[in-house]
Amino acid sequence: MTTATELTSPPIQPWYRQFWPWFLISFPAAAVIAGTITIIIAINHHDHEVVDDYYKKGLAINRVIDQQELAASLGLVAHAEYDLTTGEVSLRLDSSSGKNIESLSLAFIHTTRAEHDRHVLLHKDQQGFFKTIIKDIQAGSWNLILEPADKQWRLDAHVDLPAGSWVLKPNV
Repeated sequence: MTTATELTSPPIQPWYRQFWPWFLISFPAAAVIAGTITIIIAINHHDHEVVDDYYKKGLAINRVIDQQELAASLGLVAHAEYDLTTGEVSLRLDSSSGKNIESLSLAFIHTTRAEHDRHVLLHKDQQGFFKTIIKDIQAGSWNLILEPADKQWRLDAHVDLPAGSWVLKPNV
């Protein structure tokens, strides 16, 4: 004989058809998935900000300061133009002490991706402009460093390419 409560109560579903076990399992499962994605990103994208010889780089900061102070005392300022269509960089050095310089080194240092860094040599033309052609500079945030061959002085600038012109000056 069956009772009234047995007739009116719904049948009990197995656990995998219930809401609450899946709700409680979803939090640890999401953490495992997020951890796996984080590990994959960390393995595929290396951080290039840390250098192996950080101690030497730290000691070299005094030399950079001396280079910038010398550039400031010489009154060096460089005005550069970048032609987006041809890739030509044309640079004018404003100072009488820069007249006997025949070539300059210009470093394009990408702010986040070391593999995009470029170092180019600019040569003086007949009109006194330093020129070179750079075809594959990508748009983005760049630090520019201008130095002569003997690295006596240094001019810096931070630019967001594809800007058409920029000014490099001592960072003191």
